[in-house]
Amino acid sequence: MITKKLIFLFGLIFLFISFSYAFQVESDILTNAVCPSATIVIGEKIFSDRAANFDITSSGSASSFATILPTSFYLDKNKTKYVYIYITPPSTTLPGRYNLIITISNGYEIKQISHEIIVENCNEIILNIEKPKEVCSCEEEMYRATIKNNGLYTERYNISISGINFAKLSTNSLTLKPKEEKNILIYFSPSCDVKENTYGFTLKAESLDSKAIAIINDEIKVSNCYNYEVDLEKSFYSLCDGDKEKINFSIVNKGKVQNYYEINLIGPYFANIERRGISLNPNEKVNVNIFLSPKFGEVGNYSLKIKVLSDKGKILTEKNVDVFVRECHSFDFSINIDKMKDKICNGINKTYQLELKNKGEKKADYDLKLDAPLWITLEKNNVSLEPNQSSTIYLIVSPLYTTKPDVYKIKIEVKDKNSEAKKILELEIETISKVDCYKPKISMEKKEIDVVRDKTYVVLTTIENIGERKATYLIEISGDANRFTRVNPAVVEIEPGKAESIYLYIAPSINTPLGTYNLTLHVKVNETGNIASENIKINLKEKIEEIENITLKNVTEKITEKKESFFDKIISLFKSIFGKKKEAKNLSNLTNKQAQINQTNQELEKLIKELEKEKF
Repeated sequence: MITKKLIFLFGLIFLFISFSYAFQVESDILTNAVCPSATIVIGEKIFSDRAANFDITSSGSASSFATILPTSFYLDKNKTKYVYIYITPPSTTLPGRYNLIITISNGYEIKQISHEIIVENCNEIILNIEKPKEVCSCEEEMYRATIKNNGLYTERYNISISGINFAKLSTNSLTLKPKEEKNILIYFSPSCDVKENTYGFTLKAESLDSKAIAIINDEIKVSNCYNYEVDLEKSFYSLCDGDKEKINFSIVNKGKVQNYYEINLIGPYFANIERRGISLNPNEKVNVNIFLSPKFGEVGNYSLKIKVLSDKGKILTEKNVDVFVRECHSFDFSINIDKMKDKICNGINKTYQLELKNKGEKKADYDLKLDAPLWITLEKNNVSLEPNQSSTIYLIVSPLYTTKPDVYKIKIEVKDKNSEAKKILELEIETISKVDCYKPKISMEKKEIDVVRDKTYVVLTTIENIGERKATYLIEISGDANRFTRVNPAVVEIEPGKAESIYLYIAPSINTPLGTYNLTLHVKVNETGNIASENIKINLKEKIEEIENITLKNVTEKITEKKESFFDKIISLFKSIFGKKKEAKNLSNLTNKQAQINQTNQELEKLIKELEKEKF
């Protein structure tokens, strides 16, 4: 009995609590249909009998694009609160029916409200194309397609065609208002090499705003309406220069209609075609000739190109023919020389070899003609040669000593008596006077030098052969400085364009009077007797402070300031002069100063060793 009373009491308490926290919900919805990217709003009006905290959540297939505001709040007793649910499907949402469940809880009671959300197709595209029939290769056909915006918004569209490479659209983009429709032109232009067949293609319209897509798959047949063939009898011909030959080829109309064919020939001038055009019915054939007639000497490989163009379809066909014209009457004429311009010294004879070769297939007689000064002659003026036979003819050049130095032009003409073919060789001979042929050039390291008594000095001089032939030069010195100066070597032999070093060894004795001395270096050309000279002034002074360089101390200072290449030159220089005591002993004017020379040699040898160590 007590148990029943307790149960009854708890039931009354629960009923009281439930009644105390009861709330009501009223939905406010104008429409449940929405377009992708658009928004509708559902209002939920909540009335609470008691003060409480409320939480609101969503679930269902439409919850992913539903937003609740607010999602939680506090509501006093007998108060009302509006909750708004925003529905915005993304542009990628497919049309259809979606479920949205709103759950409202105050901690003691839970209520659920279910809404059906309809996502409509608001961006529909309607795409149509008239049925393609047939297009000829090498021709163009145009077909019409229509695109309609069946949606609710103005949209931009990208239009494309794929599947074949011979179709293009009149436009690739459109902007259409709701329910607006426009035409698109499709141009089919198969090239001449597209095979006869049925080809599939895809026309696609895609919205740039809503991502809506419309696709049509269709086909077009390509027919070869203007086919024809060009056949060559053969593609290679060989003949002699001066001979004649005929090339034959045919044209066959393989198309479905009568057609005219334009014929063109590209090649050497001695190739001529008999006609420039022909009209043919379907399956009709015609032969065309090309005549070859190369002249004498027109030998070698030639290429002919036959171009045939159909009037209907504008189909171009090209055929190549190779023609080899043999050297039946040809020859080579050359001179054995590196350059077609040479130099020769007056009074010197020089012979040049001319080579004449019959490269033809028959015996040939040749005449040679020379256009040159009288001191230039040909060994012979007439030559007869069998096929592949050669002959050497000498051109003799003998300018006199009195010939004016100048550039002379020489022309040698060879003519084949049979074919009248001729060739000409032209060269230039520059004559040089005997003096200039062995001419030396003197380059002296110093033109003036300051020295002191009882010291030794060296002046480096270079002799260069700027002539055209190898020369022997005799080296001498003169002047009042000759008594304390020696030159080494005394004779040099130098090739054209080369040079040799000459050393002036200056060693005034302790008794040599102070003052300015002159020294002249003479270079005598052994072959002509001509002499080239160069002067140097030698200032003999008393005090060592007055000397700018050349002394042993200054040589050392100068050497240490120079680059490595200068080290090598100085070391080589001193070695050549002082490296051997025997050479010092041979200097006749220094006999009385042997002790001073030996001391100088020792100092210089010590310096050379130190420099060599520093160098490495």
